[in-house]
Amino acid sequence: MSEHGADSLWMSFMPHGHCYQWVPWILWSHVISDALVAAAYFSIPFCILYFALRRKDATLNYIYILFALFIFTCGAGHVLDIITVWHPIYHIQAAVKVVIAISSVATAIILWPVTFRAVNIPSRRVLEDNTEALRLANERYNLLLEGSGVGTFEWHRLEDPEKVVFWSDRLYELLGFRPNSFVPTIELFFSLVHPDDREMVEESFRQTIKSGGKIPLEFRMRVLTDYRWFRARRMVRSMEKNQSQFLVGSLEDINEQKVSEEKILAMNTNLEEEVKRRTSQVELANQAKTRFLANMSHEMRTPLGLILGFSELLEDAKSLGPEAKEYIRLISKNGEILSRVINDLLDLSKIEAGKLVFQYSKIKLQDLVDYFHKAFVDQAASKKVALSIQNLCPDDEFIVTDEIRLKQIVYNLLSNALKFTDSGSVHMTIGKRGETYYLDVVDTGIGIPVHEKAKLFQEYVRGELATSSGATGTGLGLRLAQNLARRLGGNVELVTSQVGKGSHFRATFQSDESQLMTASEQHRENVASTNLESILIYVLDDNEDNVRLAEIFLKKLKCQVRGFVSYQDLLSEVNKKSPDLILLDIHMPEKNGFEVLDLLKAESYEGLVWALTAYGMNEDVERIKEHGFDDYIRKPITIDGMRKKLSNEFKERFHE
Repeated sequence: MSEHGADSLWMSFMPHGHCYQWVPWILWSHVISDALVAAAYFSIPFCILYFALRRKDATLNYIYILFALFIFTCGAGHVLDIITVWHPIYHIQAAVKVVIAISSVATAIILWPVTFRAVNIPSRRVLEDNTEALRLANERYNLLLEGSGVGTFEWHRLEDPEKVVFWSDRLYELLGFRPNSFVPTIELFFSLVHPDDREMVEESFRQTIKSGGKIPLEFRMRVLTDYRWFRARRMVRSMEKNQSQFLVGSLEDINEQKVSEEKILAMNTNLEEEVKRRTSQVELANQAKTRFLANMSHEMRTPLGLILGFSELLEDAKSLGPEAKEYIRLISKNGEILSRVINDLLDLSKIEAGKLVFQYSKIKLQDLVDYFHKAFVDQAASKKVALSIQNLCPDDEFIVTDEIRLKQIVYNLLSNALKFTDSGSVHMTIGKRGETYYLDVVDTGIGIPVHEKAKLFQEYVRGELATSSGATGTGLGLRLAQNLARRLGGNVELVTSQVGKGSHFRATFQSDESQLMTASEQHRENVASTNLESILIYVLDDNEDNVRLAEIFLKKLKCQVRGFVSYQDLLSEVNKKSPDLILLDIHMPEKNGFEVLDLLKAESYEGLVWALTAYGMNEDVERIKEHGFDDYIRKPITIDGMRKKLSNEFKERFHE
């Protein structure tokens, strides 16, 4: 035992060599085997730890560490097996075995769950297949990008000052460089941006990195020596493992598109300018047409007013026989027709210019029926055409509308029906459906061919049958009637028509209570005078015939009247005796009515001044009112019109 001596601490145990009876080959077989196993067990942990430390991205590193600890302790156990052959340090060996047991159990406990997870890890074959599929998808993606002409870029580690930048080959080519000819940088990218766009582009990219916006951005970049338009799309993403942010984006050359857009924009600008120029020309032409119509109206109304006025006087002359009175009646009738043609022409021009003014009043439908029956019964009888007008509404039904405009609509429809009906009948019906009033005019006249219906409501257009039938007309009536009806909340339309059998027209309109005049205004219009003898009226007109006609009319109304053709004579007489009313013609060569009114005001004249005008446009009326005239009378004047106007103005004097 002395040669295998041991400390007193170990004396109570026998070395393990006794178990081998110190047989050399048995003893050294165990020793050498344990030595080799220990050497291997000590080497393997260092290999595992080296892998774990170098591959920090590898998963399950803690398993590697546990395995290294377990194997290392096993190696220590084999070393102790060698030592205990000669030295019985079994207490140390026991402690090491406890460590081995703990590490073994811990490794086993952790290894089983990991094993179940590891079973689901794809095999190498699956990984290879997936890698190949990813490679093919990447190739297809690159081919797609190449085909679309889109270049891509990536900025990695956005949180670091030194960002890693990648450009696709296509991006190099888009910007005029050979692929991978240099290492791209963010600064280089921005340096290629047009100076006028650079600040905007840099700010946009900063906002994208900050908030993750995806809005496409269009800007110019230098390609070799020229600048081209590009569209950039970009977004920010994060790595799942380390949450490192990176920006991915694409750059598309849109220069051709931009050039086309600029050409289209230039063309649109030119078109807009051309439209404005043409519109201005049309407006000037319309203004010229309007002024021409106004002047023509004045020149035609003046002699027409004299014809109608003196015809009216002759009709009342007792010295004329029946035959002469019939001639006068025909003159008056055709003069009124001409007056209506002039009015229609002016009204259509006003509608086109948006300047037609409507004056609403409360009228009785039955009165309208009676009015038109009286107006057309003689014409129908002369053509031996049966005329019937039926009111399907209650006899006491009232509507609120523009009486003059409604009468224009009905007159045009009825006159057309009678004009183109040589035999048979013309029937008009007034009724109501819901809140809409309708007026049907049915005739047995020549009818309208199908090919002419489309242009029926075009102005200045007359149908072939209308022309060949010998009927007169301007082609304005239906167009005017339709426009007026639409302004009154309705329409005029052709319901049906057949050549040789007749036509059916329908007009619709609304009763607009909101336009109803106040009670005082209605009362004023309904006042009738019985005595005008106390009224002194002066008339100024450069046309002596007009002065004479006005004097005769006013004298028939029992007014006191004096006529003047010179404004100096008028002013002189006003200074001697101030009248109640002065009628001033607007269109005079020496001084017009506006200038004479200014002179009257300068002479401190305080009486009423009315304008006499043959102009028919609304702007002429507005100018009259704005200049300070108290009212106006439109030529041609009539006795009834003059009586009503004077009665309304001077009603206070008649009803004291």
